[in-house]
Amino acid sequence: MREPSYFLLLLNNQTFIGEQGDRLAAELRYVLAESKKAMSDSRMSIVMVHERDVDAGGCEFDRFIVCTPKDLVQSGLYKPIATSLYPGAHADVSHAEILRSMGLQPVKRRKAAAGAKMRTATRTTDTAAADADTSGWDA
Repeated sequence: MREPSYFLLLLNNQTFIGEQGDRLAAELRYVLAESKKAMSDSRMSIVMVHERDVDAGGCEFDRFIVCTPKDLVQSGLYKPIATSLYPGAHADVSHAEILRSMGLQPVKRRKAAAGAKMRTATRTTDTAAADADTSGWDA
């Protein structure tokens, strides 16, 4: 069994604009087509991140429905909810939610026999409570 693969789609005010936007659309069409193959070894999940910081290109989500090629919208690209990427005090929570959408959980710490701390991590889609400190995440 292969490890999961992810296509990180950052949604901002430049998404699907110009020649780069055309290339992005072509890549997404390929990923969506591959994910529809029943026995695909190259199955890839799309993780959408919605930039909310205006200084970093953040914009309202409605813009994406207008700018995204119609075939991608109709294929269900926006059916999953995008994770909002907030700046400042909320950035750590946003980062933790992005990692969770990729199947990662916070590192669990437990005491070793000699009293030293051991780090363990699991990949799962379980929705346990998020730890906003992303420095404790592991693959």
